[in-house]
Amino acid sequence: MLTMQERLRAADPARNIPPYDAATVAALLDRATDPQRDALPAPRRTRAVHRGWALATAAAGTALALTLGPAVIGAVTGTGGATPAAAQLLTRAADITVSDPPARAEQYYRITTRSTGISEEGTTRDGQPVRIGWRTSSESIQYVAVDGTRPTYSVDRTTTDPVRVFGPGTPAPPPPPSSSSSSDRSVHVRTTNLAPVDIPATWQVPTPAWLAALPRDTDALRARMYADAAGHGPSTDAEVLVIAADVMRSGLVPADLRAAVFRVLRTVPGVTVTSEQATLDGRTGVGIGRSEDRNGLRQELVIDPATGQVLGERTLVVKESEGLPVPVGTVFAESAVSRTVVDRIPEQVRASATHDRCEVTPDGGVLCRLSQ
Repeated sequence: MLTMQERLRAADPARNIPPYDAATVAALLDRATDPQRDALPAPRRTRAVHRGWALATAAAGTALALTLGPAVIGAVTGTGGATPAAAQLLTRAADITVSDPPARAEQYYRITTRSTGISEEGTTRDGQPVRIGWRTSSESIQYVAVDGTRPTYSVDRTTTDPVRVFGPGTPAPPPPPSSSSSSDRSVHVRTTNLAPVDIPATWQVPTPAWLAALPRDTDALRARMYADAAGHGPSTDAEVLVIAADVMRSGLVPADLRAAVFRVLRTVPGVTVTSEQATLDGRTGVGIGRSEDRNGLRQELVIDPATGQVLGERTLVVKESEGLPVPVGTVFAESAVSRTVVDRIPEQVRASATHDRCEVTPDGGVLCRLSQ
């Protein structure tokens, strides 16, 4: 008698595909895939979470019973896991032996994030409400204690003036009068009285200790990610990719956990190679993503196939709609992340920082009183 895994393997529609190159396999399977395969009940919008000083509320305790491990769930290629091209890249990235740069407890991670994105504002014209979208770019440099026991310092700057991308032809608002340069005027340096260890950790705001406690076993980590993703985003599968991008964006994920996350993504239905070449901040990698018809957007993790490093993420418009009046193919948002280790926070950063007073609220959130 055949076992359940043997039956699933025999039913695998990709089992007899010849060993074409990865791009060809991905294109063939994507073309043949039923676009309704991931249909799920209407989504419930998740609470917005932002890094920096608008800190996330700790996730409430949830549980999700999984009766099948990813080896069984992912047995039917194209319906139960990533496409072969994506699975091949994720496997290769997970198997690359990359050690994190050595770091001592008293040192700091210097995490640089360069981001570009579209923001929206509402206004009126001739008495009628209109929406205007602006594209801006920014840079954030965070100094995070390696052991998480000292407050983080954040240096944020806007690097470009707003450029209108949709809405009436209203020009960008003029900058406030100042004798300083635009770059000087846009720099904000902040810190708080709380260290990372004092803040309830989440996928969006991880701490070294929280990351160390996550399971490295694929089944266990998959169960945890699906439990935390359940009920959020366009679909649970899509939200798993979102929280993977969230935690990678932090720049704090150690190599062994990064490999485990790649192995989980290999089991997520609909994950595919979405961009053969995706360039972020001058570095080129391969985009791994998943499209959702409900919001017309596709989120991608950009991975360097040679090193297994996550270079950053992109969100692209894949379906134009009234609610998103920009052309298909537009990069809605992107961010590139890099990390180095430094011995200390520059004195200029320390001296220019404003100090916010923060406290952890009973519901696990963080409330900050911003200094002027």
